[in-house]
Amino acid sequence: MSSYAPIAGPVALLEPEPFIHAFIEDHEAWSLFAWRAFERDRSTGLTAAEVAYRVLLSKYCPPELEARPVALSAEPVHTAREQVVAVEYVDDTCLVMTRGASTGEDCAYVLQRASGRWFLTCVLCVRDDGKYESL
Repeated sequence: MSSYAPIAGPVALLEPEPFIHAFIEDHEAWSLFAWRAFERDRSTGLTAAEVAYRVLLSKYCPPELEARPVALSAEPVHTAREQVVAVEYVDDTCLVMTRGASTGEDCAYVLQRASGRWFLTCVLCVRDDGKYESL
């Protein structure tokens, strides 16, 4: 089984909007990798998806972040068609709002500035029936 590696370049010096674009690119690559691994073998595929998810989060999130269990889908939740619609700053926190071009689903990405860089601390997907944390 092949292994996952993020495809976007370094993110430590990026401002919030390009940071989120890079996360979306890497998340889409992770999602496709994870689904293929899971389809080949459910047991080892799920383990590979979980390991790969930790690799993804280590690039974007603070080390102390406790991630939710992975959720696999044949269709990636975040894709390059997701467009940034708003960016709001409050001190060392930034909220980046996106909308999926094909789904119309809104996502709110919360970033926190620490140690001279931005970290992703929360992703909320907004649907008709409520908001769901997806990080």
